[in-house]
Amino acid sequence: MRLKLNQSIPWSGHETEGFAISAVLSSALFSALVWGLEGLTLHPVIMGLLMLFGIGLLNTPPIKRLPGFVQYLVCCGVAGLLNALTDKYASGMSVFLSGVTGGFSAFCVLRVNWWTWWDYPSRRTIGQRMAASIFFTAIPLLGLGMAVWRLVFGIGQHDVTTQFVVDPATPSAKPLETIIEEPALEEHARRMTAIRAGQAGLGSGRMPAESKAETSESI
Repeated sequence: MRLKLNQSIPWSGHETEGFAISAVLSSALFSALVWGLEGLTLHPVIMGLLMLFGIGLLNTPPIKRLPGFVQYLVCCGVAGLLNALTDKYASGMSVFLSGVTGGFSAFCVLRVNWWTWWDYPSRRTIGQRMAASIFFTAIPLLGLGMAVWRLVFGIGQHDVTTQFVVDPATPSAKPLETIIEEPALEEHARRMTAIRAGQAGLGSGRMPAESKAETSESI
């Protein structure tokens, strides 16, 4: 069983705080890197704010609950709109192409990666997820490559071993995390128990002693 882009595990309070801090720090670091490349202009600040807006938009409801392809279309629409607003002489075709390509980059860097770190079950600590999301967002080319790798090969995504169950009597309560019943694992445990039971009486060292004296002499 694998989660889809419109599915996620519930966040704890610490995870929500970690996500918010990561979004701010990754946007600030990205803005600083652009500033270092372009110099003292207003453009890096705008880029950092757009990065923060994109992370918040794509990784919170209701956008994150939409099907993955619809999320990509949202990215295309926003990227095309930004291109049309910044380039007064842009043609319809250039707006469309910038929407498709820019939307794909934004979808990979700001949604696929962040979904993998924060919405997908993982044994990584909150600090590790923060460091990874900041690194792959502040350096978009690396984030793009990692996200494409995940989309194609599912790298870093494993079968979910737990599930969250909501008590019908108290639907507003926090869901309980339970282990998914796996028939193959139960059958394996049954066979191992049968094998150990069959081997219990094999070998001279495992033969039951007839008396305490015999047992003491053999030690």
